[in-house]
Amino acid sequence: MVSTSHCCCFSFHLVIFFIFFALPSISLAQTATSYNGILVSYAYIGGSRLAPNVSDPKQQLHRFESTITVLNNGLDELKSWKVFVGFQHDEFLISVSNVVLGDGTCLPAGVGNGTIFAGYLMTDLKTAVETVGDLTQM
Repeated sequence: MVSTSHCCCFSFHLVIFFIFFALPSISLAQTATSYNGILVSYAYIGGSRLAPNVSDPKQQLHRFESTITVLNNGLDELKSWKVFVGFQHDEFLISVSNVVLGDGTCLPAGVGNGTIFAGYLMTDLKTAVETVGDLTQM
């Protein structure tokens, strides 16, 4: 029997903070006044098919690796940071680094509807000013 879940591994080299908010359409005037100093980026590193190979693409298992980077370039320290990652293909998370699942679920875990990651061991993030630009702390 073939599972409809997809296998995925994440490597969070530097995961820092994400505030849940709706992104409004940005105009030049809005950008200057509403930027809070938090920079969030997502990078797909790579992926591959896993055996067994099946003819139905919806049943095919895959492995992929991504990195989420969130930097605190603001003026205020960020306490108890979290980041949400949305999934849509019944993904099954195998491993992560520098984070834990926000709801306390142990890995491996199904994350098909998305999940919240929380910082571990570094739960609070200092500012660029406080760290003199040390990316490992901000």
